[in-house]
Amino acid sequence: MSRRAAQGVDLHAFLPTLVVDLANALWRTGAAFYRRRFGVGMVEVRLLLALGREARPLTAAAIAEAVRLDKAAVSRGLKALAAAGHVALSPDPRGGRRVAVLLTEQGRRLAGEIARCSLERQAAILKGLSPEEAAGLSAGLRRLLSNVDRLHAADRAAGN
Repeated sequence: MSRRAAQGVDLHAFLPTLVVDLANALWRTGAAFYRRRFGVGMVEVRLLLALGREARPLTAAAIAEAVRLDKAAVSRGLKALAAAGHVALSPDPRGGRRVAVLLTEQGRRLAGEIARCSLERQAAILKGLSPEEAAGLSAGLRRLLSNVDRLHAADRAAGN
């Protein structure tokens, strides 16, 4: 074992910890903001934003993949949105237990308001970064996410 490994990991400089801390802070502050302002939580925000980009119905599985959340959280979020009148759920024409999800007009308006607020919040978060730095950060985070996906696939293939 190397001397550095024996000393442990500096959690203040360890990239996975920094990313998780940032994600938790964004989730926590976003949850409070969106709940106060629109009466929805972060899962519902992500679902509304994903659905707001589509004119066609999506399945819960397709939405879960798009927003990178587990199917149970997506299912609970869709039920809450349906109960509030923001989405319409109907049997998927392909059959099975699949459900087709589409924004209602009310849901489309809400998704638009949330998208506008989300872009304003993003600008506040990126304050102090040049456009080039912001683009580089975004590209780097997407690359890291892709690397994590590959690592996860390799772990699963190895039975880990």
